[in-house]
Amino acid sequence: MAYSNPLVDRINRLCFKNNIPISDFEKELGFSQGLISRWKDTSPSVNNVLKVANRLNVSVDYLLGNTETQSKADDILHDNVIIAIQRLKESMTPTELHKMLNLLKISFPDFHLE
Repeated sequence: MAYSNPLVDRINRLCFKNNIPISDFEKELGFSQGLISRWKDTSPSVNNVLKVANRLNVSVDYLLGNTETQSKADDILHDNVIIAIQRLKESMTPTELHKMLNLLKISFPDFHLE
């Protein structure tokens, strides 16, 4: 059975989605040809993973398979809607929070807490 590597799988998927050939992507980042595919068997440097995440505009956690949220923390922290929701949440009672979460689940069937 072949080992699935979330890092390599997600990089390949994002490059495909953005119509970027992986060889062009590697060249753009200054990587040797085939480096990303070799990450199936070896661990990349933190700097290289960060370069990839920044270029694809996703979080490192997303690339590593730790979350399904692609957004970087900076994007979320500077989103006025997210900030307003957080402020509202801070003033809610546990019952109000429960009601809000139920409303989100009803309104958005794909909504789930990670």
